[in-house]
Amino acid sequence: MSKKSIFLASVAVVLTFQGVFAFEPKETSKYFNGPTVKVLSSTSANVSLSQAVLAGMTAEEKAGVYFQYYETRQVCIMIYPTPEHCLPKKTEVGKSDVTITNLKPAPSYTVVYKRANTIQCITTPCPGNEFESLSVEFVTKSVDGGSGGVIKDTPSGKKNVTGNLSYRTRGEQVMLLQTMLIEKGYMTGEATGFFGVVTLKAVKDFQRANNITPTGFVGPLTRAQLMKISATLPGSVGEKFEGAVTAYSTACFADGECSVTVDGKKVVTTIGWSQAIVGKVTGIPDFGSIENNIGAHAKVYAKKTEDGYTLYGSSDYYIHISRATTTQGKLPAGSAPAVDSKAVQAHTWVWQKTVMTDTTTVTPNKTGVFTLTFGKEGNLSGKTDCNGFFGSYTFGSDGFIKFGPLGSTMMYCEGSQEQVFTSAIAKVDRYSMDASGNLILLLSGNDGSIYFTKK
Repeated sequence: MSKKSIFLASVAVVLTFQGVFAFEPKETSKYFNGPTVKVLSSTSANVSLSQAVLAGMTAEEKAGVYFQYYETRQVCIMIYPTPEHCLPKKTEVGKSDVTITNLKPAPSYTVVYKRANTIQCITTPCPGNEFESLSVEFVTKSVDGGSGGVIKDTPSGKKNVTGNLSYRTRGEQVMLLQTMLIEKGYMTGEATGFFGVVTLKAVKDFQRANNITPTGFVGPLTRAQLMKISATLPGSVGEKFEGAVTAYSTACFADGECSVTVDGKKVVTTIGWSQAIVGKVTGIPDFGSIENNIGAHAKVYAKKTEDGYTLYGSSDYYIHISRATTTQGKLPAGSAPAVDSKAVQAHTWVWQKTVMTDTTTVTPNKTGVFTLTFGKEGNLSGKTDCNGFFGSYTFGSDGFIKFGPLGSTMMYCEGSQEQVFTSAIAKVDRYSMDASGNLILLLSGNDGSIYFTKK
Protein backbone atom coordinates (compact mmCIF):
# COMPACT_ATOMS: atom_id res chain seq x y z
CA MET A 1 0.00 0.00 0.00
CA SER A 2 1.37 3.46 -0.86
CA LYS A 3 2.05 6.15 1.73
CA LYS A 4 -0.68 8.25 0.11
CA SER A 5 -3.32 5.55 0.51
CA ILE A 6 -2.27 4.96 4.13
CA PHE A 7 -2.65 8.67 4.81
CA LEU A 8 -6.11 8.85 3.24
CA ALA A 9 -7.25 5.79 5.18
CA SER A 10 -6.01 7.20 8.47
CA VAL A 11 -7.73 10.53 7.81
CA ALA A 12 -10.99 8.70 7.09
CA VAL A 13 -10.72 6.79 10.36
CA VAL A 14 -10.03 9.93 12.38
CA LEU A 15 -12.86 11.85 10.71
CA THR A 16 -15.19 8.94 11.39
CA PHE A 17 -14.32 8.96 15.09
CA GLN A 18 -14.64 12.73 15.25
CA GLY A 19 -18.15 12.37 13.83
CA VAL A 20 -19.05 9.84 16.49
CA PHE A 21 -17.93 12.02 19.38
CA ALA A 22 -19.05 15.40 18.04
CA PHE A 23 -21.78 16.16 20.57
CA GLU A 24 -23.05 19.66 21.23
CA PRO A 25 -22.90 20.33 25.00
CA LYS A 26 -26.66 20.83 25.35
CA GLU A 27 -27.36 17.48 23.66
CA THR A 28 -25.96 15.52 26.58
CA SER A 29 -28.74 16.48 28.99
CA LYS A 30 -31.16 14.03 27.37
CA TYR A 31 -28.91 11.10 28.37
CA PHE A 32 -28.16 12.11 31.97
CA ASN A 33 -31.57 13.03 33.31
CA GLY A 34 -34.74 11.15 34.16
CA PRO A 35 -38.37 12.21 33.78
CA THR A 36 -39.85 14.75 36.17
CA VAL A 37 -42.54 12.96 38.21
CA LYS A 38 -45.38 14.44 40.26
CA VAL A 39 -47.68 11.97 42.00
CA LEU A 40 -51.28 13.21 41.75
CA SER A 41 -53.34 10.50 43.43
CA SER A 42 -53.48 6.82 44.31
CA THR A 43 -54.05 5.96 40.62
CA SER A 44 -52.33 8.71 38.63
CA ALA A 45 -49.06 10.58 38.21
CA ASN A 46 -47.81 13.35 35.95
CA VAL A 47 -44.56 12.74 34.05
CA SER A 48 -42.81 15.39 32.00
CA LEU A 49 -39.49 16.52 30.53
CA SER A 50 -37.56 19.36 32.13
CA GLN A 51 -36.63 22.46 30.17
CA ALA A 52 -32.97 21.37 30.25
CA VAL A 53 -33.88 18.08 28.56
CA LEU A 54 -36.15 19.71 25.98
CA ALA A 55 -33.44 22.26 25.15
CA GLY A 56 -31.10 19.40 24.28
CA MET A 57 -33.50 17.76 21.79
CA THR A 58 -34.13 18.54 18.17
CA ALA A 59 -37.67 19.04 16.89
CA GLU A 60 -37.53 15.58 15.33
CA GLU A 61 -36.48 14.00 18.64
CA LYS A 62 -39.26 15.79 20.52
CA ALA A 63 -41.77 14.44 18.01
CA GLY A 64 -40.58 10.86 18.66
CA VAL A 65 -40.16 10.85 22.43
CA TYR A 66 -42.46 8.92 24.77
CA PHE A 67 -42.56 7.62 28.35
CA GLN A 68 -42.35 3.95 29.29
CA TYR A 69 -43.32 2.69 32.75
CA TYR A 70 -43.88 -0.54 34.66
CA GLU A 71 -44.59 -1.74 38.18
CA THR A 72 -41.16 -2.08 39.80
CA ARG A 73 -41.73 -4.91 42.26
CA GLN A 74 -44.10 -6.95 40.12
CA VAL A 75 -43.25 -10.65 40.09
CA CYS A 76 -43.43 -12.14 36.60
CA ILE A 77 -42.71 -15.69 35.52
CA MET A 78 -40.37 -15.90 32.52
CA ILE A 79 -42.65 -17.61 30.02
CA TYR A 80 -43.43 -17.03 26.36
CA PRO A 81 -45.42 -15.11 25.38
CA THR A 82 -44.86 -12.62 28.19
CA PRO A 83 -48.12 -11.89 30.05
CA GLU A 84 -49.50 -8.50 29.10
CA HIS A 85 -49.47 -7.21 32.69
CA CYS A 86 -45.68 -7.85 32.78
CA LEU A 87 -44.95 -5.76 29.68
CA PRO A 88 -43.91 -2.10 30.07
CA LYS A 89 -46.61 0.40 29.10
CA LYS A 90 -45.92 3.45 26.97
CA THR A 91 -47.52 6.84 26.55
CA GLU A 92 -48.48 8.65 23.36
CA VAL A 93 -45.51 9.45 21.13
CA GLY A 94 -44.65 13.14 20.87
CA LYS A 95 -46.14 14.15 24.22
CA SER A 96 -43.58 15.53 26.70
CA ASP A 97 -46.05 16.24 29.51
CA VAL A 98 -48.41 13.36 30.26
CA THR A 99 -50.72 12.24 33.07
CA ILE A 100 -50.56 8.46 33.55
CA THR A 101 -53.78 6.96 34.86
CA ASN A 102 -55.06 3.52 35.89
CA LEU A 103 -52.15 2.98 38.28
CA LYS A 104 -52.46 0.87 41.43
CA PRO A 105 -52.55 2.51 44.87
CA ALA A 106 -49.24 2.53 46.81
CA PRO A 107 -46.93 0.32 44.68
CA SER A 108 -43.63 1.43 43.18
CA TYR A 109 -43.36 2.29 39.48
CA THR A 110 -40.30 2.87 37.31
CA VAL A 111 -40.46 5.32 34.40
CA VAL A 112 -38.06 6.42 31.64
CA TYR A 113 -38.39 8.51 28.52
CA LYS A 114 -37.31 7.03 25.22
CA ARG A 115 -37.10 7.57 21.52
CA ALA A 116 -37.37 4.61 19.15
CA ASN A 117 -34.89 4.07 16.31
CA THR A 118 -36.10 5.53 13.01
CA ILE A 119 -33.13 4.54 10.85
CA GLN A 120 -33.62 1.53 8.60
CA CYS A 121 -30.34 -0.14 7.68
CA ILE A 122 -29.45 -2.74 5.09
CA THR A 123 -25.95 -3.23 6.47
CA THR A 124 -24.48 -3.74 9.94
CA PRO A 125 -23.56 -2.23 12.27
CA CYS A 126 -26.57 0.09 12.06
CA PRO A 127 -26.07 3.62 13.48
CA GLY A 128 -29.35 3.81 15.39
CA ASN A 129 -30.68 7.14 16.63
CA GLU A 130 -32.67 5.82 19.59
CA PHE A 131 -31.98 6.84 23.18
CA GLU A 132 -33.24 6.03 26.67
CA SER A 133 -33.03 8.22 29.77
CA LEU A 134 -32.07 7.35 33.31
CA SER A 135 -34.92 5.76 35.25
CA VAL A 136 -36.97 7.35 38.03
CA GLU A 137 -38.82 5.28 40.61
CA PHE A 138 -41.95 6.64 42.31
CA VAL A 139 -44.78 5.45 44.54
CA THR A 140 -48.44 6.34 44.10
CA LYS A 141 -50.49 7.54 47.05
CA SER A 142 -52.20 4.95 49.20
CA VAL A 143 -55.99 4.71 49.40
CA ASP A 144 -55.97 6.00 52.99
CA GLY A 145 -54.34 9.23 51.84
CA GLY A 146 -50.69 8.36 52.46
CA SER A 147 -48.36 10.51 50.39
CA GLY A 148 -46.53 9.06 47.42
CA GLY A 149 -43.54 10.48 45.61
CA VAL A 150 -40.17 9.84 44.02
CA ILE A 151 -38.10 7.21 45.85
CA LYS A 152 -34.84 8.56 47.27
CA ASP A 153 -31.99 7.10 49.28
CA THR A 154 -32.58 5.86 52.80
CA PRO A 155 -31.02 8.00 55.57
CA SER A 156 -28.09 5.59 55.77
CA GLY A 157 -27.29 6.14 52.10
CA LYS A 158 -27.95 2.47 51.31
CA LYS A 159 -30.29 1.15 48.61
CA ASN A 160 -31.91 -2.15 47.81
CA VAL A 161 -32.60 -3.89 44.52
CA THR A 162 -36.36 -3.44 44.32
CA GLY A 163 -37.29 -4.85 40.90
CA ASN A 164 -36.80 -8.03 38.90
CA LEU A 165 -33.64 -7.97 36.79
CA SER A 166 -32.58 -10.23 33.95
CA TYR A 167 -29.93 -10.62 31.27
CA ARG A 168 -29.40 -7.56 29.02
CA THR A 169 -31.30 -5.12 31.21
CA ARG A 170 -29.76 -1.74 32.06
CA GLY A 171 -30.03 0.98 34.65
CA GLU A 172 -29.30 2.10 38.18
CA GLN A 173 -30.83 -1.04 39.69
CA VAL A 174 -28.39 -3.16 37.68
CA MET A 175 -25.53 -0.95 38.85
CA LEU A 176 -26.64 -1.43 42.47
CA LEU A 177 -26.79 -5.20 41.93
CA GLN A 178 -23.27 -5.18 40.47
CA THR A 179 -21.96 -3.05 43.37
CA MET A 180 -23.28 -5.60 45.87
CA LEU A 181 -21.80 -8.52 43.94
CA ILE A 182 -18.43 -6.75 43.70
CA GLU A 183 -18.43 -5.92 47.42
CA LYS A 184 -18.96 -9.59 48.26
CA GLY A 185 -16.42 -10.95 45.77
CA TYR A 186 -18.79 -12.54 43.24
CA MET A 187 -17.74 -10.07 40.55
CA THR A 188 -14.67 -8.00 39.73
CA GLY A 189 -14.21 -4.70 37.92
CA GLU A 190 -16.49 -1.67 37.84
CA ALA A 191 -20.28 -1.50 38.07
CA THR A 192 -21.42 -0.51 34.55
CA GLY A 193 -25.19 -0.69 34.81
CA PHE A 194 -25.47 -3.28 32.01
CA PHE A 195 -26.56 -6.84 32.87
CA GLY A 196 -24.19 -8.74 30.58
CA VAL A 197 -22.49 -12.14 30.59
CA VAL A 198 -20.16 -11.27 33.48
CA THR A 199 -23.06 -10.12 35.66
CA LEU A 200 -25.12 -13.18 34.69
CA LYS A 201 -22.33 -15.51 35.85
CA ALA A 202 -21.91 -13.54 39.10
CA VAL A 203 -25.65 -13.74 39.83
CA LYS A 204 -25.63 -17.53 39.26
CA ASP A 205 -22.64 -17.90 41.58
CA PHE A 206 -24.42 -15.83 44.22
CA GLN A 207 -27.56 -17.94 43.85
CA ARG A 208 -25.62 -21.20 44.23
CA ALA A 209 -23.92 -19.89 47.37
CA ASN A 210 -27.31 -19.03 48.86
CA ASN A 211 -29.12 -22.26 47.90
CA ILE A 212 -31.18 -20.60 45.17
CA THR A 213 -31.68 -22.29 41.78
CA PRO A 214 -28.99 -20.67 39.59
CA THR A 215 -31.18 -19.25 36.80
CA GLY A 216 -29.43 -15.88 36.59
CA PHE A 217 -32.80 -14.16 36.98
CA VAL A 218 -32.98 -11.72 39.91
CA GLY A 219 -36.42 -12.37 41.41
CA PRO A 220 -37.96 -12.16 44.90
CA LEU A 221 -35.78 -14.91 46.46
CA THR A 222 -32.55 -13.44 45.13
CA ARG A 223 -33.59 -9.91 46.09
CA ALA A 224 -34.29 -11.08 49.65
CA GLN A 225 -30.72 -12.36 49.95
CA LEU A 226 -29.40 -9.15 48.38
CA MET A 227 -31.20 -7.12 51.06
CA LYS A 228 -29.13 -8.97 53.66
CA ILE A 229 -25.98 -7.91 51.82
CA SER A 230 -27.20 -4.31 51.69
CA ALA A 231 -27.69 -4.33 55.45
CA THR A 232 -24.03 -5.32 55.97
CA LEU A 233 -22.48 -2.90 53.46
CA PRO A 234 -20.87 0.21 54.91
CA GLY A 235 -22.57 3.55 54.30
CA SER A 236 -21.11 5.95 51.76
CA VAL A 237 -17.68 7.21 52.79
CA GLY A 238 -15.93 9.62 50.46
CA GLU A 239 -13.20 12.21 50.37
CA LYS A 240 -13.56 15.94 49.84
CA PHE A 241 -11.13 18.12 47.90
CA GLU A 242 -11.20 21.11 45.57
CA GLY A 243 -9.17 22.73 42.84
CA ALA A 244 -9.16 23.71 39.18
CA VAL A 245 -10.85 21.68 36.42
CA THR A 246 -7.95 20.76 34.15
CA ALA A 247 -9.32 17.95 31.96
CA TYR A 248 -12.45 15.99 31.12
CA SER A 249 -13.66 13.03 29.09
CA THR A 250 -17.03 12.50 27.37
CA ALA A 251 -16.21 8.95 26.22
CA CYS A 252 -19.31 7.57 28.01
CA PHE A 253 -21.27 8.72 24.94
CA ALA A 254 -19.68 5.75 23.15
CA ASP A 255 -19.73 3.14 25.94
CA GLY A 256 -16.54 4.43 27.54
CA GLU A 257 -16.36 6.54 30.70
CA CYS A 258 -16.96 10.22 31.42
CA SER A 259 -14.73 11.94 33.93
CA VAL A 260 -13.63 15.30 35.27
CA THR A 261 -10.07 15.94 36.45
CA VAL A 262 -9.90 18.32 39.41
CA ASP A 263 -6.60 19.33 41.03
CA GLY A 264 -4.91 16.55 39.04
CA LYS A 265 -7.33 13.90 40.38
CA LYS A 266 -9.53 12.07 37.90
CA VAL A 267 -13.14 11.59 39.02
CA VAL A 268 -15.26 9.12 37.02
CA THR A 269 -18.84 10.39 36.65
CA THR A 270 -20.47 7.94 34.23
CA ILE A 271 -19.71 4.66 32.47
CA GLY A 272 -21.46 3.74 29.23
CA TRP A 273 -24.32 5.23 27.24
CA SER A 274 -27.33 4.77 29.49
CA GLN A 275 -25.78 4.38 32.89
CA ALA A 276 -26.78 6.20 36.06
CA ILE A 277 -24.71 8.93 37.61
CA VAL A 278 -24.95 7.97 41.25
CA GLY A 279 -23.51 11.30 42.37
CA LYS A 280 -24.17 14.64 40.68
CA VAL A 281 -22.27 17.18 38.60
CA THR A 282 -23.69 20.60 39.48
CA GLY A 283 -23.00 24.21 38.63
CA ILE A 284 -23.17 23.70 34.85
CA PRO A 285 -26.24 23.27 32.57
CA ASP A 286 -25.28 19.72 31.54
CA PHE A 287 -22.21 17.51 31.44
CA GLY A 288 -21.38 18.37 27.83
CA SER A 289 -20.75 22.00 28.77
CA ILE A 290 -17.81 20.93 30.95
CA GLU A 291 -15.57 21.67 27.96
CA ASN A 292 -16.35 25.37 28.41
CA ASN A 293 -15.30 25.27 32.06
CA ILE A 294 -11.65 24.27 31.84
CA GLY A 295 -9.95 26.34 34.53
CA ALA A 296 -13.07 26.71 36.64
CA HIS A 297 -12.97 25.98 40.36
CA ALA A 298 -14.61 22.76 41.55
CA LYS A 299 -15.44 21.18 44.90
CA VAL A 300 -15.56 17.38 44.97
CA TYR A 301 -16.96 14.74 47.30
CA ALA A 302 -16.20 11.30 45.84
CA LYS A 303 -15.14 7.75 46.62
CA LYS A 304 -11.43 6.89 46.40
CA THR A 305 -10.58 4.04 44.00
CA GLU A 306 -7.36 2.39 42.80
CA ASP A 307 -7.35 4.58 39.67
CA GLY A 308 -8.56 7.83 41.19
CA TYR A 309 -12.06 8.75 42.34
CA THR A 310 -15.65 7.97 41.36
CA LEU A 311 -19.16 9.31 41.92
CA TYR A 312 -20.47 5.74 42.00
CA GLY A 313 -21.55 4.43 45.36
CA SER A 314 -23.79 7.16 46.78
CA SER A 315 -26.11 9.89 45.55
CA ASP A 316 -24.40 12.11 48.14
CA TYR A 317 -21.26 12.31 45.98
CA TYR A 318 -20.87 15.40 43.83
CA ILE A 319 -18.69 17.66 41.72
CA HIS A 320 -19.76 21.29 42.07
CA ILE A 321 -18.25 23.60 39.46
CA SER A 322 -18.09 27.37 39.88
CA ARG A 323 -16.17 30.30 38.48
CA ALA A 324 -14.35 30.96 41.75
CA THR A 325 -10.69 31.95 41.69
CA THR A 326 -8.50 28.90 41.28
CA THR A 327 -5.21 28.14 42.97
CA GLN A 328 -2.58 28.29 40.23
CA GLY A 329 0.39 26.00 40.00
CA LYS A 330 3.89 27.39 39.92
CA LEU A 331 4.87 28.86 36.56
CA PRO A 332 8.44 28.68 35.23
CA ALA A 333 10.66 31.58 36.25
CA GLY A 334 10.28 34.62 33.99
CA SER A 335 6.90 33.56 32.56
CA ALA A 336 3.75 35.62 32.61
CA PRO A 337 0.64 34.23 34.34
CA ALA A 338 -1.81 35.88 31.90
CA VAL A 339 -1.49 35.41 28.12
CA ASP A 340 -3.63 36.74 25.31
CA SER A 341 -4.71 33.70 23.30
CA LYS A 342 -4.31 35.72 20.08
CA ALA A 343 -0.58 35.83 20.73
CA VAL A 344 -0.52 32.03 20.73
CA GLN A 345 -2.49 31.86 17.47
CA ALA A 346 -0.26 34.39 15.73
CA HIS A 347 2.72 32.07 15.18
CA THR A 348 3.87 28.55 14.40
CA TRP A 349 5.81 27.23 17.40
CA VAL A 350 8.95 25.06 17.30
CA TRP A 351 9.70 22.62 20.12
CA GLN A 352 12.97 23.34 21.95
CA LYS A 353 12.86 21.16 25.06
CA THR A 354 10.70 19.53 27.73
CA VAL A 355 11.80 19.97 31.34
CA MET A 356 10.21 17.80 34.06
CA THR A 357 9.92 18.87 37.70
CA ASP A 358 12.71 16.42 38.63
CA THR A 359 14.94 18.40 36.16
CA THR A 360 14.90 15.59 33.57
CA THR A 361 15.21 17.30 30.18
CA VAL A 362 14.23 15.98 26.75
CA THR A 363 15.39 17.76 23.59
CA PRO A 364 14.56 16.94 19.96
CA ASN A 365 17.08 14.83 18.08
CA LYS A 366 16.19 16.83 14.97
CA THR A 367 15.96 20.56 15.66
CA GLY A 368 13.35 22.72 13.98
CA VAL A 369 11.03 19.92 12.81
CA PHE A 370 8.60 19.52 15.73
CA THR A 371 5.98 22.27 15.37
CA LEU A 372 2.56 23.40 16.63
CA THR A 373 0.13 25.78 14.91
CA PHE A 374 -3.04 27.02 16.63
CA GLY A 375 -5.78 27.85 14.14
CA LYS A 376 -8.21 30.67 14.94
CA GLU A 377 -11.21 28.32 14.75
CA GLY A 378 -9.89 25.92 17.40
CA ASN A 379 -8.11 23.62 14.96
CA LEU A 380 -4.61 22.39 15.79
CA SER A 381 -1.95 21.19 13.35
CA GLY A 382 1.68 20.26 13.65
CA LYS A 383 4.62 18.15 12.50
CA THR A 384 6.96 15.68 14.14
CA ASP A 385 10.13 14.02 12.86
CA CYS A 386 7.92 11.41 11.15
CA ASN A 387 4.27 12.43 10.59
CA GLY A 388 2.00 15.42 10.42
CA PHE A 389 -0.83 15.56 12.97
CA PHE A 390 -4.02 17.51 13.55
CA GLY A 391 -6.68 17.93 16.23
CA SER A 392 -8.46 20.61 18.24
CA TYR A 393 -7.94 22.80 21.27
CA THR A 394 -10.00 24.99 23.61
CA PHE A 395 -8.77 27.99 25.58
CA GLY A 396 -10.12 28.33 29.12
CA SER A 397 -9.79 31.09 31.68
CA ASP A 398 -6.57 32.11 33.43
CA GLY A 399 -4.25 30.50 30.90
CA PHE A 400 -5.87 27.07 30.79
CA ILE A 401 -5.99 25.04 27.57
CA LYS A 402 -7.47 21.67 26.63
CA PHE A 403 -6.34 19.61 23.63
CA GLY A 404 -8.73 17.20 21.88
CA PRO A 405 -7.77 13.81 20.37
CA LEU A 406 -4.95 13.98 17.83
CA GLY A 407 -5.03 12.32 14.41
CA SER A 408 -1.99 11.82 12.19
CA THR A 409 -0.57 10.22 9.09
CA MET A 410 0.62 6.67 9.64
CA MET A 411 4.21 6.44 8.44
CA TYR A 412 6.68 4.45 10.57
CA CYS A 413 10.05 6.01 11.29
CA GLU A 414 12.82 4.20 13.18
CA GLY A 415 14.01 6.13 16.25
CA SER A 416 11.29 8.77 16.01
CA GLN A 417 10.50 10.94 19.05
CA GLU A 418 6.92 11.41 17.86
CA GLN A 419 5.35 9.48 20.75
CA VAL A 420 7.38 11.39 23.33
CA PHE A 421 6.26 14.72 21.87
CA THR A 422 2.56 14.01 21.26
CA SER A 423 2.02 12.21 24.58
CA ALA A 424 3.42 15.25 26.41
CA ILE A 425 1.12 17.56 24.43
CA ALA A 426 -1.87 15.45 25.53
CA LYS A 427 -1.01 16.14 29.21
CA VAL A 428 -0.91 19.93 28.86
CA ASP A 429 -3.51 21.98 30.75
CA ARG A 430 -2.03 25.52 30.86
CA TYR A 431 0.01 27.88 28.72
CA SER A 432 2.19 30.92 29.31
CA MET A 433 4.96 33.00 27.71
CA ASP A 434 8.42 34.04 28.83
CA ALA A 435 9.87 37.54 28.71
CA SER A 436 10.92 37.03 25.07
CA GLY A 437 7.42 36.06 23.97
CA ASN A 438 8.18 32.35 23.59
CA LEU A 439 5.45 29.80 24.33
CA ILE A 440 5.49 27.54 27.40
CA LEU A 441 2.99 24.68 27.75
CA LEU A 442 2.59 23.34 31.30
CA LEU A 443 1.84 19.70 32.07
CA SER A 444 -1.04 18.91 34.41
CA GLY A 445 -0.17 18.43 38.06
CA ASN A 446 2.86 20.73 37.61
CA ASP A 447 4.79 17.74 36.23
CA GLY A 448 6.87 19.84 33.86
CA SER A 449 6.96 22.37 31.01
CA ILE A 450 7.34 22.22 27.22
CA TYR A 451 9.24 25.13 25.69
CA PHE A 452 8.69 26.52 22.16
CA THR A 453 10.15 29.37 20.13
CA LYS A 454 8.57 31.25 17.24
CA LYS A 455 9.29 29.83 13.82
